[in-house]
Amino acid sequence: MKTFQAGQYKEQTNMDNPSHEAEPAYLSVIGTPGKEEMLKEALLKVVTQTHREPGNIQFDLYQSNDDPELFMLYENFVDPAALALHFEQAYTKELVNRFDELLAGPLVAWRLTKISQDNRFKTNKRIGQ
Repeated sequence: MKTFQAGQYKEQTNMDNPSHEAEPAYLSVIGTPGKEEMLKEALLKVVTQTHREPGNIQFDLYQSNDDPELFMLYENFVDPAALALHFEQAYTKELVNRFDELLAGPLVAWRLTKISQDNRFKTNKRIGQ
């Protein structure tokens, strides 16, 4: 887990990834009290636009049921170059430039490596059939 102040996340995510494989991440942010709706709208705008990026695999926004000021993003790009391109988009830069206004604290990020197999697309057969 790493924490980043506004503007730091981009520099830290253009990591050396010799495998050139996707590195998904969970990101959490806490909205400034009274500005949660503004943060939510700004995040949703970026989510919609990010879904159109050719290198985006997944970019989903979640809001806590218990703490409405807490938001989590799950992001996954095809490779580090696609993630770097994401940070060059005007809508991403606009959001990052608003972090000081909209966030109550630092962005927290967890870069992830998938260790389980994906069985969702295999035929499900019942035992004994």
